[in-house]
Amino acid sequence: GISVDQVISLSNQDDIDRANKQIHVALPQRRENGVVHFITNASRKEGNLKANSPQYYHVNVEFLAFNELVFNPDRVKATTVQNRLSKGKVKFECNCGRFKYWFRYLNTVAGTVLGRKEGGFPKIRNPNMTGIACKHILRVMHYIKSQQGQHYLKTALDNERKKQVGVRVKSSKTALVQQLSEQIVRANTK
Repeated sequence: GISVDQVISLSNQDDIDRANKQIHVALPQRRENGVVHFITNASRKEGNLKANSPQYYHVNVEFLAFNELVFNPDRVKATTVQNRLSKGKVKFECNCGRFKYWFRYLNTVAGTVLGRKEGGFPKIRNPNMTGIACKHILRVMHYIKSQQGQHYLKTALDNERKKQVGVRVKSSKTALVQQLSEQIVRANTK
């Protein structure tokens, strides 16, 4: 993984400028364990509006310390959320062409890509191997560092803990009998 601050500092300055000028929205849409799916707006340059161009891009971010914090209830302070999640190690991906053709290979080599690994060197698009994140990922990283992002992550931790505490697992009688018989067989064999 890589820290949120490192994602921003290792990115190209023109990507940072485009993120600040063109991408205004980064919203968490859904979460599954430590992976949060964000939606960002697509930039709309005048004279460049195509009928088939996407209106939104999707960014997935995996927080590597999320499950550890879920299972350690003593570490739920706001400073812990800030230090371990908002500034902690992440893996990420975006479905835009810039990430796909410029940065996916670099993140694969660095071990920071989430999802599909890329083995093809970007010899046409990024032969100098500069930068690591597109403008959509940069906007999401700024959201994660913000107070609103920290509040979202703290709420996500609380919800994950409540889900685990209140979950009732039901097993059918046949499943119980099968599990019991498997345990008896295992206990009687070497």
